[in-house]
Amino acid sequence: MKKKNNKKKSIVNSSNIIFIDLQAILTIIVIILFIVSIFNNKYAIALEISLILDLLCMAFNSIKIYKKKKAAIVYIVVALGVLIFLILKLMGIGV
Repeated sequence: MKKKNNKKKSIVNSSNIIFIDLQAILTIIVIILFIVSIFNNKYAIALEISLILDLLCMAFNSIKIYKKKKAAIVYIVVALGVLIFLILKLMGIGV
């Protein structure tokens, strides 16, 4: 007797591939901006903005492609935390 696999299978189409490519590009940008911001603090805001976009893209891919909603929640919470930190920093309240 065979066991039935009840896991949902993801459908990979052209729009999903675009978001995977976007995530890869944003991740490379985050890595480059992280290295640059170590030496020049002016790029910290660009790093945080690109990190927020990368985390939101990761959350979207996690839900649509990989069917992992718990991981998507973690990505969204971290992205909101970075966004709040960025807003506080721009207002002069944060560190």
